[in-house]
Amino acid sequence: MELIKIRLIQIRREAKLLGAIYSAAILALFVFAVYRVHLMYLNFNTAAAAALVTALSVLFVQLTRGDKPFVLSQMENPNIKIFAEYSFFLTPFVLPALFTPHFYFIPFVLAAVYAVTRVRYGFRKRTRLSALGRIITPRNFEWLGGIRTYRITFLSLYAAAAASSGIMVLPQIFLILVTLVIASFYRECEPLNILYETAESPRKFLFGKIRRHVILLWVFFAPVLAVNSLVNPSFLIINAAFLFVQSTILVLGILFKYKIYEPCCKLPGNEIYLAVIQTLTVLPFVMGGIPFLLPLPFFLCLKYYFSASDNLKEYLNA
Repeated sequence: MELIKIRLIQIRREAKLLGAIYSAAILALFVFAVYRVHLMYLNFNTAAAAALVTALSVLFVQLTRGDKPFVLSQMENPNIKIFAEYSFFLTPFVLPALFTPHFYFIPFVLAAVYAVTRVRYGFRKRTRLSALGRIITPRNFEWLGGIRTYRITFLSLYAAAAASSGIMVLPQIFLILVTLVIASFYRECEPLNILYETAESPRKFLFGKIRRHVILLWVFFAPVLAVNSLVNPSFLIINAAFLFVQSTILVLGILFKYKIYEPCCKLPGNEIYLAVIQTLTVLPFVMGGIPFLLPLPFFLCLKYYFSASDNLKEYLNA
């Protein structure tokens, strides 16, 4: 129960920061996502896909969660507690499926989730790819260090997206995972001397970093989505909306870092929070939702921008 309590405290804190209107909007979209998953379990093929995606999503969280070494070494029965945590947050998606013809997928999902809790491996962090500095400038140090550190994860997922670029939906799933890996690039805060080198106001600093990093995201994502749109013309609008959402998710990661920035501080991971936003925004639209769901990350960016700007004023003397 300790892990569940910690997550609930984090959720309450984020809800308080977002305010009542944004929290209510996210809750409504969460309910809509649960309903859409329930509909997927009414058909065998989509039920199998939903079960597989659920298991793979939990596996990705297990591989990337930053507190895993502490939980496994310091808590009693860590596997049971991790399983309870995952099961608790999967309950809204799993429980409605029990009242469908394909309810028998649920035991398989739970068995897969428990098997995932036994995974102790994490993506190794190594500094390689020295030639990367010729492509990505030191000013974009988050990307430069992040790709080097998570090179196996980043390059494997991106290669999978590129290899499947002609298939509907599949490359988008891989690119969503790539975006969440990119979000982990913003876990560490730079020293003050690096921040001071910009000699800019918070507004210019944030807009400059956002512009540069969104361009980098487009350099990686645009070719894959372009091929996908050429092979599947019906996905052209979906891919354009998808690229917009991934850009705003990236911006959220940047603003999340600077709204709680402290020099040389390692920040808590925000991948799970961003994964929830991804789920509530992209998947309902792809599965037949309506376009008004897409601006959610953009509105969250507006809210986080002012918090980040106010926090940076303390350090940039603006």
